[in-house]
Amino acid sequence: MSFNVENLFVRCDDQASVAEVVDRYWRSPSQAAQLDWGLPASFEALLAGEPRRKVAISRSRDGWVALVESKEVVDFSLARLLSEELDTAVLAIQLSETSGAAGYAYAVGGRVRESQFSYQDSEPLSSVRRALGRYNVPFDVTMFREAVQTFSEGWRVIQKGGSQRERS
Repeated sequence: MSFNVENLFVRCDDQASVAEVVDRYWRSPSQAAQLDWGLPASFEALLAGEPRRKVAISRSRDGWVALVESKEVVDFSLARLLSEELDTAVLAIQLSETSGAAGYAYAVGGRVRESQFSYQDSEPLSSVRRALGRYNVPFDVTMFREAVQTFSEGWRVIQKGGSQRERS
């Protein structure tokens, strides 16, 4: 099985705080502008207005919360806002096993502290897992459908426009 995944992890003990920031961000008219985090931008301005856009937000585990977008992208503007407003660290990962691309960006207080990306990584999944381990993130690479179906315990799914549901 090959992965093409992008995930965001927030250093936080409170799933509800993360969900509140995401919901407020989605109501903002300025969400299309993307920042340079040293990773390829996969988020397109068209996604900002997508009414079926969803994000799965995990329960906190060892001080980290995972976010997985239904469109399998990382929104760097949202990542910065989470880091700033929660005054915390965030880790964004990108992985494409089919093309051999992998990378991560680590930010604190909304500022990128470290970023690394390779279009030709011989072991892209291992590289991303090393980044997760380096920052003690207790989650693995997760696809949206896995978050909702397989790893659904305690995940909250938010849809743009305000609907939320929790899995227990």
